[in-house]
Amino acid sequence: MTPFQYHRYYKFVLFTSVILTLLIHNSHSQINFDPQINPQNNFSNNFHKQNETWNWNGNLRSFENGSSFLNWNIQDRYNSSLINPGNSLKQWKDEHDFNGFFYKTYNSVTYGLYARSWILLDKQQVEKNEFSNHSGGGFSIINIGSNLSFKPYLGYQRAKNIAKTDWGWDSGIKAALNNQKIGDYNTKFEGAADYDFFETRKNFSNTISSSVATNFTTHSWDSLKIGYEESGKQYYTASGEDLVEVKLFDRQISNILFYQLAPDKLLKIESGITSKDINFSKSIENSTNRDRGVFIIGSIFTYRFIADSYNYEIEFKTSDENQENTEVKTNSRARISALGLKSIYYLGSNDNIDFNISYSKLQYDTPEENFDDRDEQRLVIDFDYFHRYSPVLSMNISAYGFLLHQIYLFSEQSINNNWNRVIKFAPEVRYKNGDVANTLTTTVLANYTDYDFDNLNLNKRSFLARRYTVQDSLNISLYKYVSLGVNGRVQFEEKGTFFAKQFAQNVVQTYRSERINTFVTKTLLRRFILKAGYTIYKRLEWRHLPKKKKYREIVNQGPFFNFQYEATNRISLLANISVNYIDDDRNKSRIYNNSYIKLLYSL
Repeated sequence: MTPFQYHRYYKFVLFTSVILTLLIHNSHSQINFDPQINPQNNFSNNFHKQNETWNWNGNLRSFENGSSFLNWNIQDRYNSSLINPGNSLKQWKDEHDFNGFFYKTYNSVTYGLYARSWILLDKQQVEKNEFSNHSGGGFSIINIGSNLSFKPYLGYQRAKNIAKTDWGWDSGIKAALNNQKIGDYNTKFEGAADYDFFETRKNFSNTISSSVATNFTTHSWDSLKIGYEESGKQYYTASGEDLVEVKLFDRQISNILFYQLAPDKLLKIESGITSKDINFSKSIENSTNRDRGVFIIGSIFTYRFIADSYNYEIEFKTSDENQENTEVKTNSRARISALGLKSIYYLGSNDNIDFNISYSKLQYDTPEENFDDRDEQRLVIDFDYFHRYSPVLSMNISAYGFLLHQIYLFSEQSINNNWNRVIKFAPEVRYKNGDVANTLTTTVLANYTDYDFDNLNLNKRSFLARRYTVQDSLNISLYKYVSLGVNGRVQFEEKGTFFAKQFAQNVVQTYRSERINTFVTKTLLRRFILKAGYTIYKRLEWRHLPKKKKYREIVNQGPFFNFQYEATNRISLLANISVNYIDDDRNKSRIYNNSYIKLLYSL
């Protein structure tokens, strides 16, 4: 492959990835709007700067549905980022998403106009990279009685990728029949059709679903839901010459069954089946297809018991997923079984224990040519104990354990068989008495990974990583509206090679980090809060091969200022500024600043 061909191939892969992950956002223009839902009016704006990276994001939400003249529902979101390297050009990435509905309601009919705009300008990937979709038109919501509704819409739209601009129609309809009584059953039917008609291509989405629910007795309830969706999207490649088509067919059925065995006992049974077919055509004219089929069946059994002094829940899950791919040997079958227990015990008014444990097993099968068949077993234990000694002193002890055993069934992959063990222990003591508050936490974390046949490898892959952390925080209110705070942390860390059979180790790297943060908080006029402080962070690194010696030392220190202002109960402003002086004995010293601004306005 020549450099020119490789460059074209790279641009095609990049473009296809962006299309599939981002433009599916606009694969079909469905109108999702309900005038009965009243969101909160608000406006927020955030700005964050760190070194050479600048980020902005904001959200505006405004609605009015009580006017006899004109009502609206507007949501506007934007994200913007800038990378500004010192010796390079500025690299921008901007995304903007606007949805607006302007309408009136007359009796049981709502009608109005809609406008939607989505645009992505990304110059951080390539110099010329724009994707957008703008649409506008009319819509209506027709309610017939209290159960039946129709939501048709029709408009015009403009879509653009890197090299191609299209104009076309934006149309669709949604119908719903809710709370329909058929004997002892409550039923719900929904259907939607959405079509985009451009000059040389089209997108579509058709969905239909139905659900049925009933109470067999006063102690049992059952629900069944069936759904089907077919959708397709056509888009041009980066050159604007080739047309690519992706089709998705999705079929689902699920059932939930509740049994109230007793006032304190509940049994829930969930089951579901999902079938998906994905068709990807590189060229519609040549009909070069790559298909994938996915079939999933699963069930969940849950038993819950609630008593005065303890509660627990036992859950058993099973799932079976099959994938079939044409033209490539990646067919697979994954079967998972899992058993879990969640419990809480109240030992008294000042003591309680949370205990959770789960075990799962994965069986993964592939075609023989892949040699990727494997079994995986996972065990997770989570323990938490809380005790209150007095109204001002309490203690919390948490422990966590994780075990993974991975076994490959073919000898070609058995070199990757491994055990992974993670252990964490974290006691914490809290003291709060009047104007003095103190929290002391210690944490021990250990990660051991052992490969079964590591003695056959020239380079050992079995490793260990251990970390011990002590953290303390103290906050004292000196007098009215003024407080002093100190946060300190010391952390020790080591990494190395692990020999499981001898239960021995060979440490190759150790670290020690220290961080202290002192600050003063002052409240002015009860609405303006000012915090100023100084942070010192130091990190030392040692290398142990061929002998132990200090490898690197980093010191990062500087002041910070934090402002918080609540102008009213609906307007708040938060700003943070910090200056960092970095002294690195392996790199030149430098200074950079961070800043953060957030505005929240509830309309």
